Amino acid sequence: MRIDFNEIASMTFPGMDNGTGMMSARMYNDESYRIIPTAIHPGGSIGTHKQESGDDMNLQRGIRSRC
Repeated sequence: MRIDFNEIASMTFPGMDNGTGMMSARMYNDESYRIIPTAIHPGGSIGTHKQESGDDMNLQRGIRSRC
């Protein structure tokens, strides 16, 4: 299967889980997978949280981050 994320509309919303700043995502869902490439805007963050359902895979390219 090939997914062209450029064909999926980008959504922008406030930082997740009480994070700061804004983030953008292009979301793909089907009966087996949920794939959500995200971009956290400069100065933004995702808040501290526990992953309670499913699996998360985080890919960070060309940025400095702390986990």
